[in-house]
Amino acid sequence: NADDNAYPAGVTPCLEFVLGRGHITAANNELGFSAAHLRALCDVGASTKAVGGGAGGGGGGGGGGYIGQKGIGFKSVFRVSAAPQGLSSWT
Repeated sequence: NADDNAYPAGVTPCLEFVLGRGHITAANNELGFSAAHLRALCDVGASTKAVGGGAGGGGGGGGGGYIGQKGIGFKSVFRVSAAPQGLSSWT
């Protein structure tokens, strides 16, 4: 999701999907991952998203919290890929 993306001043956010043979690449023009973002991707419940922020209302139960639930959203890619890759700031 793009709930916590950050963009340079004056930049219009954009997203591009590229379909390749046996892979999909999703690229956008955000600032990129910080070390804290990478740790959050690798651990359950370690979201860097602000409590109460985002359109999801938090935890699937309505009310404040994180968008999503239990910090497991990205981990779901392992159901469809044995070796997902995340690249950041590759301009």
